[in-house]
Amino acid sequence: MVTNNLHVATTLSCNADCELIVTPGRVRGVDGAIVGNAAIDFIGQFKVDVCVIGTFGITDGTLGGRSSEEVGLTRMIVAHSRAVWLAAEFGSFSRPASLELSALNDFDVMFTDRAPPPSIEQLIAGRCVVVA
Repeated sequence: MVTNNLHVATTLSCNADCELIVTPGRVRGVDGAIVGNAAIDFIGQFKVDVCVIGTFGITDGTLGGRSSEEVGLTRMIVAHSRAVWLAAEFGSFSRPASLELSALNDFDVMFTDRAPPPSIEQLIAGRCVVVA
């Protein structure tokens, strides 16, 4: 497991069967994410089976982010993954973001707390969506 999040690393560190690798970089205090060029460069060394990403907003067929550090890191993770799992809370379906993270169709599975609105459902037709 490769992660750029201290909360995820803390949770997984309790599992003796999990080989855990944490990216270097600057820790963002608000959410424990490790960001910056060191993290982006580090992620570029790996090819992973599955990555799990989040998004600030989903509009017009794109996933959006709030900071260039976040966007750069997520783009690198997506580019180096065989499958992309997207975690998106319902509020993100109508929240505009200032930066484009990736195309909405870059994910393989979406996990969300409520069914996407019809406008988004049309854009992701045929994709796996898990509502929990």
